Amino acid sequence: MKIGENATLSHAWGTSVTNNAALGGMLYNAYKTVSITPVYDLDGNFGSNPIADISNPLGELYRNKDNKDRTTRLFGNLFAELNILEGLYFKTNFGADYKKPV
Repeated sequence: MKIGENATLSHAWGTSVTNNAALGGMLYNAYKTVSITPVYDLDGNFGSNPIADISNPLGELYRNKDNKDRTTRLFGNLFAELNILEGLYFKTNFGADYKKPV
């Protein structure tokens, strides 16, 4: 009989920005924005698209710069292998992925 495991712990951090095309994500808005749209208006605020209701991608990044996304994650698996007969093995695996926002 053989028994084994592996496990990995990770910690990630970054700035969270919505990037879903269905919800109007930042990359999708950058794609849809007309190239002549000004980055800033005359008052120094972030400009907007005059043709469609699309937020300024740079303004969206600036407004979300303090939205910190930190995650600790533990994932791994356990396995057991049993030699029933010569050349015949039974093997089972169990895996888990635990993710916790910090």
